[in-house]
Amino acid sequence: MLIGAALGGAAEFFTPKARAIGHALFWGLNFGLFVVTSIYLGMQTPKARAGMAMAAKWGPFLCVVIGAMLVMVDLSRHVLLDLGLAGGELAMYTDKGGLSLVGRIGITCTWVGVALVASGVAWFADMPNKVAKQWEALTSSDQV
Repeated sequence: MLIGAALGGAAEFFTPKARAIGHALFWGLNFGLFVVTSIYLGMQTPKARAGMAMAAKWGPFLCVVIGAMLVMVDLSRHVLLDLGLAGGELAMYTDKGGLSLVGRIGITCTWVGVALVASGVAWFADMPNKVAKQWEALTSSDQV
């Protein structure tokens, strides 16, 4: 996903075939990473978050799964267009060059999905508490 974003500006230089291959590769890479991450969190949650309320226990897992599905929306749109399985109704841009409704939905799904995946992983890893403890240790008055 990050590589795709970095190369996004170079998309105009790719042939349609190269673009289709890139879309398929990024779709597969993201799908694989999301599946592995979701399986890991799903298997670790019962033990790692035992004794927590249902929402606190399964919240990180749900954030990652829902976020992953949202990220896959626009990637899937690209692949469907590349394979010729969808027409202009899935176009990112209007004839006037502005974003279409589908384009706005794709961008929104991607950004919300990335935020949910990152938040879910950070929540599962208890990053806010770990960062707060480190900050407290660094700024405590006991240090010389």
